[in-house]
Amino acid sequence: MRRMVKRLTPAAALCAAFALCLCAGWPVMADEPPSAPALSLTVIGVKNEIKDPQWENQLIGTGISNLVLQALYETGRYRPIEDNPEILAEVDRMVALQWAGESPPVEEADAERLAGELKTDAVAWARTIRFSTSRRRGGIGGVFSGAKTTVTVDVEVFVKEKGRPQISARGRGRSTTNSTGVFFQIRKDQVYFDQTTVGKATQEAVYTAVKEMKIK
Repeated sequence: MRRMVKRLTPAAALCAAFALCLCAGWPVMADEPPSAPALSLTVIGVKNEIKDPQWENQLIGTGISNLVLQALYETGRYRPIEDNPEILAEVDRMVALQWAGESPPVEEADAERLAGELKTDAVAWARTIRFSTSRRRGGIGGVFSGAKTTVTVDVEVFVKEKGRPQISARGRGRSTTNSTGVFFQIRKDQVYFDQTTVGKATQEAVYTAVKEMKIK
C-alpha cells in the first residue's frame, strides 16, 4: 500500500493513518474506552530543525503532523477536532509557517492561547531534531555481500491541554535498507511516507516519543 500524504482534514488523516497501521501490521490499540470523554486535539505544526535540503518540502511537515495526530489518538485520550473549515484553514497556515521556519517555536503560553482560539481541548506540536545515515558493508574475507544503510531520526513531541502543564518527550527511530535510496519520495503533491527508510524511521520516532509520555 502506498500512503500519499496530502493536506487532509483531521478525520481523513486519522482514517488514512489507521489504514496504514493495519496494512503494515502495526498493533492498533483496542483497550477499553476511557472513563472520561476523549479530549479534542489539534496538531499545530512541526518545527524542522534538520538542516538538510531533503527535509525542506512542506508535505513532509504535513505528514509528520498527521503521524503525531494518529499516535496521540491511539492513546485513547484524544480525538481530532471537528471539521470546521475556518479552523482547519488556520491550522494549515500554522503548520506551513512552522515547517518553513517563518514562525517562532511554540511556547507553553502560546499553546494555551491557541487552544482557546482554535476551540480545542488540547494542542500538540513537534520538532525534528536529528537525522543521520550510516552505511556498513558486510562480508567475509574481503568479499562483500552488499552494503546496508541505517537511517536514524530524533523527534520531540509536545502536548498542552488547557489548564494543565505542558508535557513532552523525545523519540528515536531507526530503519535499515540495502537500497541506496533512503530519502522521502516526493512527486508533485504526494509524499510516499511509508515507502522509504527515512519515512519509516520518522514514524518510529514519533510513536516512541508519544509512548514515552505515558499518556492515560
